[in-house]
Amino acid sequence: MASAPANFNFPCSTSVVTTAIIVNLKAIKDFTDPRSITSRTERPLLINGVDSYPFLTGVDESTLPPHFVEPNAHTTFESLMDQFVLDSERSNYLINVGAQDGKTHDPTYPLLFAGYDGILFEGDEGVKEQLYKNIAALPHYEIIKPYISWGNVSPHTVIARLAKGRARKDADVLKMDIDSFDAQLMETILGGGYRPKIIMVEFNPDLPPPMAWHQLYSPHPFNFDKVMLGNYGATASAWHNILTDKFGYGLVGMEIVDTSAKCERCEHNMWFVSKELLNRRGFRAMTHAEMTKIFWDTHSKAKEETGRMICIHAKNPCLLFTPNELMNAMPNSEYWHGDIPQRNLQLSLMLAEEPAISCEARKAYETSVVQSFLGQMEAGCRCKTCAEGDPCLQTWNIHTNSSLLCLLNTVTYEFG
Repeated sequence: MASAPANFNFPCSTSVVTTAIIVNLKAIKDFTDPRSITSRTERPLLINGVDSYPFLTGVDESTLPPHFVEPNAHTTFESLMDQFVLDSERSNYLINVGAQDGKTHDPTYPLLFAGYDGILFEGDEGVKEQLYKNIAALPHYEIIKPYISWGNVSPHTVIARLAKGRARKDADVLKMDIDSFDAQLMETILGGGYRPKIIMVEFNPDLPPPMAWHQLYSPHPFNFDKVMLGNYGATASAWHNILTDKFGYGLVGMEIVDTSAKCERCEHNMWFVSKELLNRRGFRAMTHAEMTKIFWDTHSKAKEETGRMICIHAKNPCLLFTPNELMNAMPNSEYWHGDIPQRNLQLSLMLAEEPAISCEARKAYETSVVQSFLGQMEAGCRCKTCAEGDPCLQTWNIHTNSSLLCLLNTVTYEFG
């Protein structure tokens, strides 16, 4: 990739900046560098290089294959930019929602270090001082000053705060990681006309497809006890529904654990690229069934790397294992054979894609979720440290292509 001088606008300044800044992503490739994110070995998602594929135009997306995803591969914004975005198309701008200290365990930091501008949202007082220090220490800070939008953000305020920070709607990348109402916030941002080329989201890996569950906004203070019971973020199916079905992004990466990191189970992310960029490189967005296979392949890889398969936060129940209610409803089913990931892959696909499955079996799964998992979530909202009056809003349904109308529609649960 040939680097080109970036064009930066300074709408609040009357001076003319003549210094050319070269945004060189190739310079930040050593992930053992202390200025970088979690130390780890980068594994490319494509076997061939970026120059191996001509750009396609006027192609029927249905004739294209999905993008290859290596289970539990630890990708980066830089590698995806190299694969999908031309130098001339880059805005050299990022949006980081849930920045923490702006550096530690953050995949946008190499971009900032290389010369990106952007807007960073954070509201944790415990990291405030370090966040400002890390941003001020960037090598190009005298010329490029990323905007820190301080304070807890909500779906009701995020668009105004993006506007106040003069955020670009054509950002190269967007990172979303706030351990709570991430999905609702993402819908608001994309619905407001912001169209990043590449998106990384944290997802809740304890709740398998086809369970499309995500937390809703609550004005009450963030409570880590809820997170430790599994009540946080959004599931893989929920992100597919929002990013792929609603806004046109395709999955290109998924990771659940990183055994080289200090916190090996802190990497549970999904990476998406806009369909337009995928299509011209000869790929289409994954279907829900294809994403489901990647989910269980990633769990299998994580089990291979860690020696165990357990839920990260949700303890009782851990829905990575087949609910007893469903097994009892279908005692002679072929789906109860094989190892756990293979059995659950077939179960997930059966629930989401198979039109012939009985309503009895679907409702058994629904009952298991309502009575067990949501019961655990309610218990989390009764904890001693929880904010009094926190409704703990959350929504869920089962992603299905079945024509049977025997499932609940999207349901919002309120635990007051």
